Amino acid sequence: MESAKVLIMRVAENRERVAALEAEAQSIVRVSKEKEASLEALYKKEIKVLELEFRQRQVELKAKRKADYLAKLEEVESVKAQDNPLKRTLAILRLQRTDLPRGQSLEIGGTDSVGGGSCYTEGYIINFEFYKAKLFIVASGQTTQAGKTLWTLCALGKSYFPGSLFALPPKTRVPFPTQGQYQVECALQVGTSVAELRTWLDGNKEVVKAQLLGEYPAIEAEYLATLANYKPEDFSPLITMVCKVCSYFVHSLDDVTPGKTCPRCQKALTAWPEPEAVWPNR
Repeated sequence: MESAKVLIMRVAENRERVAALEAEAQSIVRVSKEKEASLEALYKKEIKVLELEFRQRQVELKAKRKADYLAKLEEVESVKAQDNPLKRTLAILRLQRTDLPRGQSLEIGGTDSVGGGSCYTEGYIINFEFYKAKLFIVASGQTTQAGKTLWTLCALGKSYFPGSLFALPPKTRVPFPTQGQYQVECALQVGTSVAELRTWLDGNKEVVKAQLLGEYPAIEAEYLATLANYKPEDFSPLITMVCKVCSYFVHSLDDVTPGKTCPRCQKALTAWPEPEAVWPNR
């Protein structure tokens, strides 16, 4: 058997070995953690760079998406705009079928047109078949500081063409009620006497006429040319409904459809085409 001394020495040796092994184990952990920390620091930098690159790329992609989307919408509107001339032709043909509403006329009366009273009629400044405007000099109901009556030179007008076809001059406040009878209502000049306004008008008549006339001659020419070259039946494939009372029609290019009731005469609309359908007379 081994002696006690040998056994005790072996215990001491084992303790030294255990201490050395434990130190090595601690060293392994320490070194590994240092490497992990170094690796983490390295990848954090790389991750931060990648995140910045990702965010920048994301912003670029969103900006490109928006630009491409808006460009495509512009392309859509551009293609839609190619139908505008035909939509305008159909609007003219639809107008041609209506003439003026029953009981209405483009003619403009005399002083009774502005309620009578202190008013003078200066005659038509525009007198076309489809557009008329007449001038009036009317007491405004106001006075100067010196007590003189103020007079207003006004234009009242009616047009056969709706605002969607013919841009009328913007309305300005006139010194009398009009009950919505006129598409043109313009206060042109204010003066202290009828004679003063007539003198002003003599020197500015062509300017006033141009202001009120706008693009009317071109619109009338377009209207007459359209009627000479087309009729609604020519566009039957686009027509969806027709009113057999007033000949109003609905087509597939309409931005808003009126439902089943004619917006003009409030009668029922009929689906088009019908078998052996014949276009209703005006």
